[in-house]
Amino acid sequence: MPPAYRVHSLRGQRVWLTFNLQSTCLVCHARQTELAALAPLLAQQDIQLVSVWSSSVSALQEGLRQVSMPYPVLADPTDATYARYGLGHSLKGVLDLRHLNALAPHLRHLNPTTLHDERFRMPAEFLISRTGEIEHAHYARYGADWLPTHQILKWAMQAS
Repeated sequence: MPPAYRVHSLRGQRVWLTFNLQSTCLVCHARQTELAALAPLLAQQDIQLVSVWSSSVSALQEGLRQVSMPYPVLADPTDATYARYGLGHSLKGVLDLRHLNALAPHLRHLNPTTLHDERFRMPAEFLISRTGEIEHAHYARYGADWLPTHQILKWAMQAS
């Protein structure tokens, strides 16, 4: 991954930009598995998926070492990109029962020593047009509040 990857360099393509919690987030890992399965279909529709994580490069490499993603995965340790897109922190959102229910099936894989990267950053997803305009912004209310897949597929099938 290039050290100075810029989303605006993708102008001319449609982009699905995802912002995740920290690299140790097991619910985010499950979502990335879902996204990786969609990647071939998105590529056919000329859509570039980009995944941003609120983690350092080393934490991201450690946290995602067992997950293979066929799209750019970017570390944002200073949260600069998160701030640019208006994302906030929410202890309430991370502790929301809906998030905890989504996390429950993954708890057996949790390694408590890797939680040092937790900053309670909330996820979000953006669907961006070829001209760089945000066509849809989804700011999560809780940690596992993702944009519904059917909505993304409907957007992907639209001519842009």
